[in-house]
Parts: sequence; structure tokens; C-alpha cells
Amino acid sequence: MAKRAASAKRSSASKQPAEKKSLQAQRFGAHMSVAGGLENAFDAAKLAGCDCLQIFVKNQKRWDAKPLTDDGIRRYKHAQTSTKIEPVVAHASYLINLGSPKDEQWKKSIDAVVDELERCEALGILGLVVHPGAHMGEGVDHGIGRIAAGIDEAHARTKGFGVRILLESTAGQGTSIGHEISQLGAILKRTKQPERIGICLDTCHLFAAGYDLRDTVAKWFRDCANTSG
Repeated sequence: MAKRAASAKRSSASKQPAEKKSLQAQRFGAHMSVAGGLENAFDAAKLAGCDCLQIFVKNQKRWDAKPLTDDGIRRYKHAQTSTKIEPVVAHASYLINLGSPKDEQWKKSIDAVVDELERCEALGILGLVVHPGAHMGEGVDHGIGRIAAGIDEAHARTKGFGVRILLESTAGQGTSIGHEISQLGAILKRTKQPERIGICLDTCHLFAAGYDLRDTVAKWFRDCANTSG
């Protein structure tokens, strides 16, 4: 009995560091302005007490943008090293609609995603948060197909990149796709390289879409794991 008790005690003690590490892994971050230069977001984040960060890598309301410069990339990386803030994710332009049935807008959206992935890769950014898109009246299944095909095209043009596309859950306004977790899972299942995709769960959007996180958090996480992996 004494041996069993001692063994149980050692087993319990061995679990404590892992539990402590899990708690330490929780990070606090926010979306910060890049006015005056991408590197400026780090000082703002540090001042707010953040240890992770989200930014825009280009003007989120325009299709075009000036290319990154070597000096700009150097300043960005120096600021990140100095503040030790990580990880960093970027949020893609609000103009992008990978679910569009209109070829011109769809192709323009793919080009925009590729451009932002290239910027993120140059900066060493972990992921690019992208709104999945809207089907614009053609139906959810058609929209999911367009989104998956658009992601596949973006992946084909960014082979070897480490940055991942992070599909963001939506609130369900208009014909937008992604307000049901199962829709995000369906997009992943229809892409050729789902391992290059992650899911960004916006809790405000989820609540607006009908997920009551106050009472059903455990069930919600199970649903997410079952449908989106």
C-alpha cells in the first residue's frame, strides 16, 4: 500500500509542471494600428500589456498597396525581437470574397490573398486571418466550393510557405459563410491541403451567430473538434 501511495504521489507531482505550463501558454493580445509603420504596432502592444498581436500588413480597405521594403521588414523584425511579442497574426483585407460567384471578384480575391500571404511570409507572421466569403445568393454549398477552390489556388501559388490561412468564424450577416462551425469544417474537407489551414474562432461572432458560450462551452468545443478538426 505504501508503494502504491508513493507511486500515486509521484504521478500526481509529475503532472503539475504540465498543468502549470498549460496555464502559462495562455496569452493576451489585441489588434494594433500600424500607422507610421508596421513596427509601431509592437510598442503599442507592449504599452497595453500584450504578449501576442494582430495587425494589418496592408490597407484593409484597398486592393492595391506598396510592396514591403527590405528596410521595413528589418525594422519590423527588430521591433518584434526587442519586445519579444509573439505570435503575430495578420488580418486580411475586408474586400476579399473567396465565395463570390463572379469570376472577376473571385480571381481578384485570390490575388489579394496571395499578396498578403507573401507579405506575411516575408515578415515571419504565423497566420493570415481571412473571412471565408459570401455566396451572394448562389447557396452555401456553391459558396463553400468556391472558397475551397480559391484557397487551393492560393496554396498552389505559395508552395513551401510557412504562414497558414486562418478561416475566421462569422456572425452570419447577409449570405456570409462560416457562422456555423460545420461550414468551416466543410471548407477544410474540400481543400487539397487542409494542413495549411487553421480556424480562428471569433467569440463575439460566434455569440451573435447563436452559440451561447456562457452555458455550453464544453459542448461547443466538442462540436468544433468534431466538425473542423
